[in-house]
Amino acid sequence: REQQVVLGKDRAFTFDYVFGERSSQSKVYDECCNPLIQGCLEGYNATVMAYGQTGSGKTFTMGSGAQPEDGKEHAAGVIPRALRELFAELEDCAPPGYQGPDAGSESDSEGEEVDLE
Repeated sequence: REQQVVLGKDRAFTFDYVFGERSSQSKVYDECCNPLIQGCLEGYNATVMAYGQTGSGKTFTMGSGAQPEDGKEHAAGVIPRALRELFAELEDCAPPGYQGPDAGSESDSEGEEVDLE
């Protein structure tokens, strides 16, 4: 059964998860994003979208800019957690000693946008 909120008489919005203001970043990631990363590694597409009113915490939840060296790993959002997990999983799948096709060379893509679709 789909979870929906209906506004007015005919505006229905379907959603997968709702988290309260006391939910931790790790809880949000573990419950709704971790399974999507596993699916991506199996070849499925995934999208995470944060929606809400101004000041409700969307930017904090998605990114926050917290880095482990800041001592604020617990505050890291969905994007840094997903990237860390994705690259760790890919590293685990690589043959021993593999460093990538351009290991040790400078990148020619400096200043260019990379389309990840």
